Amino acid sequence: MGFTVVIVAAAGLLAAAPQVDQEKGNGAQRSRPAQGSRHVSSEKQPMVVPPPPIPKAYWLTKRRHGQPAPVAVIPPDANSGPSAQELFQEADKIADRPGSGSVADLFEEAEQAAQTRSSLAPYHSGGVDAHDVLTPEGNYTIRTADSQTLWAGGLVEQFYDQVQQYKKDFHFPIGFAAWHWQHQNNHGPLQSGYGIPGIRGTYWWSIYFDPQLELDHPAVQRIGIHHELRLREQDAFRSFFNEKVYWWEFYGWLDTPLGRFKGGQIWKRFGLDWDGPFFGNVPYFDGFKLDPDLGLALEGSHAVHSDLSVAYFLQFFVHEDGVNGTIVGSDPESLVGSNERNTAVVRAVPTWKLSQDSSLAIGLSGLIGRIDNQFFVGVPSQTLSSWAVDTTFTKGRWRFMAEVLQAYGVLNPVRYTSGGPSNRLTNALVAIQYIWGPCTFRFSYSAGFDANPEGWQQLWLPGITIALAKNVDLYLEWTRWDVFGNPNGSGRNGHIEFEDGFSFVINWRL
Repeated sequence: MGFTVVIVAAAGLLAAAPQVDQEKGNGAQRSRPAQGSRHVSSEKQPMVVPPPPIPKAYWLTKRRHGQPAPVAVIPPDANSGPSAQELFQEADKIADRPGSGSVADLFEEAEQAAQTRSSLAPYHSGGVDAHDVLTPEGNYTIRTADSQTLWAGGLVEQFYDQVQQYKKDFHFPIGFAAWHWQHQNNHGPLQSGYGIPGIRGTYWWSIYFDPQLELDHPAVQRIGIHHELRLREQDAFRSFFNEKVYWWEFYGWLDTPLGRFKGGQIWKRFGLDWDGPFFGNVPYFDGFKLDPDLGLALEGSHAVHSDLSVAYFLQFFVHEDGVNGTIVGSDPESLVGSNERNTAVVRAVPTWKLSQDSSLAIGLSGLIGRIDNQFFVGVPSQTLSSWAVDTTFTKGRWRFMAEVLQAYGVLNPVRYTSGGPSNRLTNALVAIQYIWGPCTFRFSYSAGFDANPEGWQQLWLPGITIALAKNVDLYLEWTRWDVFGNPNGSGRNGHIEFEDGFSFVINWRL
């Protein structure tokens, strides 16, 4: 398909994140947290001992597609207690002895915390944070001890390990990433090529900067800055963007016993984070996912008992930042003269451990804010209110996700679905994933329904993600996206075909 990409070994484990020793994908992998980072909240917290035949596998990292198999990792509560480095050292001693019942109990508790983190990460105030997303539609998970990559131990991974070691040795908190997208038309409206009309060229390049300072104080353990700068070569990422170079996140943070406080340009955490694909889903194009704005946030998690943990987000945004993946005609951020202001977001996600290899997470989200419209927008200023319910169930190598959200208020006077000022919007999403070796097979379906006036849309997206190396992923997808009920559409049902095509994508991180 005329698609040639030079894969650069990659991906920045940020200064706050662990340093990787061995592998990404679905294969054995190891990383050690930075010296002094904290992951355990009380003296009762476990020192992890993986069961045979896994040798001393206390490995923590992030991965784009979910792996629900049992994970060996120290729980991610950074509020108090000994440092992760101290616990790793102690766990190494215990791992050399036959396990006792008490150790088994501790490991079970640690595994449950890791399962929670796999579904809910990054809901802790320790090393891995929201800024670790290197994917366009960032989904967070933890690599498992039986993970595999296609090029395990090859030259790409060896080079990546050397780069990470250099960053660690010389305290170099900078990372790089890129997304290379080849589109192949399948009787749809979008032309084939490197990118699509309107966003030709590399999907984007990223530069990360994440300095931090350990304080080791009871009230504030660490402080730091996170910044992600994105760059495009040709067109702006969306037609309403002012520049081809823009910030996606830029904030300061500090870790406290309550969680991590942030201030600046922050990712809004409303609803399910992501379902795994490259192309996107209906809630994303409607502006509800991966939307950073300007404000303050508190993010953390709390272990109620060994089988139940609760993650929480409290956010307040004073103003939009003009950066969003939404398409024109979707929300206020894509419309000149319309602005989101004073928006509050609350999200809680309890997660239950059901068995050694299964868990259930239920997310509850609420949002209320103001949409200020200038006179020429054509509709008065609005109060926007939204709610969302989502669930994630894992069983062995399977993961099932579902979400329903509803928004009240006129988001845009000419909605791309209904063609008018619809004042109620309902989105639904279901997704399934299965892990096999370095491959994540996935399928997602999302739909949106506008009311007053009416219109609806649906997006089908089967695909596969292949972990080529710990820092290189290949995405193969087919997308079919249709809108119905639009007055500018064809036929009696107002049909518009938005997309029918294949995507071939390489993502690398360094």
